[in-house]
Amino acid sequence: MKLKRHQADSIQWELKQQGLATHRFPTHIPCSSPSKSSRIAQATCMFQAGKEYLLYYDEGGAFLNDRLFSSYECVFIDDLSYLRPKVLGSINVHIPLKTLAAFLISADIVRTYMDVESIMILEQVHSKMIDVHGYYIYYDPDRQLVPFGFSIVSDQFQHISICRHSLAA
Repeated sequence: MKLKRHQADSIQWELKQQGLATHRFPTHIPCSSPSKSSRIAQATCMFQAGKEYLLYYDEGGAFLNDRLFSSYECVFIDDLSYLRPKVLGSINVHIPLKTLAAFLISADIVRTYMDVESIMILEQVHSKMIDVHGYYIYYDPDRQLVPFGFSIVSDQFQHISICRHSLAA
C-alpha cells in the first residue's frame, strides 16, 4: 500500500482551519466518547471500525474514540531512537494492522513529514507487523529528501508499538 502525506491533509491543518490548533503538534491524543457536538475528523474519515469513526474533534481538540482506543502517544519518526520499540497505545477492537498503521500515520499519531510531505510504502510482514519505508520532503532552501523506515507491531495484549529502523541498502 502506498501512502502520501501532505501537511494540508493533516489533522493539525484541519484543526487550524477550525481555529482549534496550536502551532505545535500534539504529544498525545486522548480518548473520549464522541458527543453530539463532536465532529468526525475529515483527515481520517475513511477509517472506520464497523460504523464507528476512529478520530473526532471538538473545542478541546482531536480525540480517539474511547470505544476503540486508549489514549495514544504521538511520535515524529526522526525523534525515535533506532531499534528501541515504543508503545503508542492500545486498541480495543479488531482493525487489520495495515489499516491501523495507515490510520495512525493519517492521524499524525505517527508523523512522517517535517515541513511539506512524505511518501511511503506499507508492507505486511506478518499478521502482527507492518513495515513502513519511504522519505519525507522539506526545503532548506533546496528540496531535500530524507529516507525513513519503521515497523508498527501489535502484541498479544493489543498494545501498538513503533520501532524505527535503518533502511536496507
